[in-house]
Amino acid sequence: METESIQQGGKCPACQTWSQRLNGHYIRHPQDLPCVGYCVRLQLSVPRFFCDNVACHRRTFAGQFPGFVRRYGRRSERLTTQQLQIALITNGEAGSRLLQTFYMSASPDTLLRLVREVPDLQPETPRILGVDDWAKCKGQTYGTILVDLEENRVVDLFPDRTAEVLAEWLQNHPGVQIITRDRSTEYTRGINDGAPNAMQIADRWHLFLNAKQMLQRYFGRVYNRLKKLPAIEQTERAQSGEQNSKERAQIFPRTRRDYVQALSSRESRVEVYETIQQLRRAGRNIRQISRELGIARNTARIYFYSETFPERQRHQSKSSILDTYLAYLHNRVEQGCENASQLWRDIQAQGYPGTRSQVSKWLQLNRTKPSPMGPKKYMADSELKKLRQLKTEKAACDVPTIFEMVWVLIKEPAKLTDDEKVILNWVQQDPSVKKLSTEYKIVTLIVSQSKRRSVN
Repeated sequence: METESIQQGGKCPACQTWSQRLNGHYIRHPQDLPCVGYCVRLQLSVPRFFCDNVACHRRTFAGQFPGFVRRYGRRSERLTTQQLQIALITNGEAGSRLLQTFYMSASPDTLLRLVREVPDLQPETPRILGVDDWAKCKGQTYGTILVDLEENRVVDLFPDRTAEVLAEWLQNHPGVQIITRDRSTEYTRGINDGAPNAMQIADRWHLFLNAKQMLQRYFGRVYNRLKKLPAIEQTERAQSGEQNSKERAQIFPRTRRDYVQALSSRESRVEVYETIQQLRRAGRNIRQISRELGIARNTARIYFYSETFPERQRHQSKSSILDTYLAYLHNRVEQGCENASQLWRDIQAQGYPGTRSQVSKWLQLNRTKPSPMGPKKYMADSELKKLRQLKTEKAACDVPTIFEMVWVLIKEPAKLTDDEKVILNWVQQDPSVKKLSTEYKIVTLIVSQSKRRSVN
């Protein structure tokens, strides 16, 4: 597209002297917005004028197009605006690929340069400020984020979460009236130093989170004691397919190598637990123990507060394609059929889509006599009976996990399922847990029903 400037004169950019004495013309080719699917590049005929100021170091200067093309610009202002919007929404690489489909091509570096040219806005100091941490590398490195809770926008980010950085920011931005934070002592100290007159509020989310963490810590400490409570009464649903699923998932045998590795791992964990208890009695805190032994702080905390060695919790059992056919398999075994291949063919005819290995694993611990092709055929009857009794006792030891016990306490009573009510009744057999449950319900009721204080 060809066009020519109609300027009759212009100001020298060096001395601002007006001049109308024409020197000549030259051609510029800035890119413009696309038209009906085609890239548009303009051909501008730009006038050049003499500078009549003899004291000016310039002899000539070019006419400009303010609001349309920048000085030395290679694209129109309206095209630049569109590219900047895409860059702000996406990023350099993704924005460059997207602009190609719109016939407004630009390199990733160009888009990043446009973003950097945007002047930093200086927002007003928020009246209600939220302070929290954010993870640059979860579990390793954290920073601090400041949020304007009235405008729902991020105010600033810090590379760390120290009291000194927060205090300095608050001192440089006076006027914050209310600050919500977590229970961090660093943030408390920073707010006291930087904005001593501001009201500090521990928000409800962090209160609930801290309560949940304390419950988990408590149940981890007394978990071995709770295992000795009377067995859970099974509900109707638990007596059906789900209970069969739990039995099936627990009794599938493991190899001898797996048992040896599990025993070795447990012995090393017991050694760490005893070391932590010795350091605790010597007066060390959790952070010191974590650094000295080179273990995670959460692990050190669990071992630090546990009354006895915390055994690993059982995994949650999952449903299996074999569950539907367990009743039939039990029936066939009682009739005397203990051939895994035959049982597999029988249920396969009923629609079982799985392989023979699942049926074989299930049958290994449901036989009335050892398999004639297996290694246990050489074992005495007394040894087989002892093995079955041991695995039966292990399967019967079906106590809720710490997560399940915490969940039934923090969940609203009206939303508890039948199985969760059974777990709640079981865990409340312990007097201390029952007292804790009552106190927690009262606290959560007060927090959940508390209305936010009016700050208008």
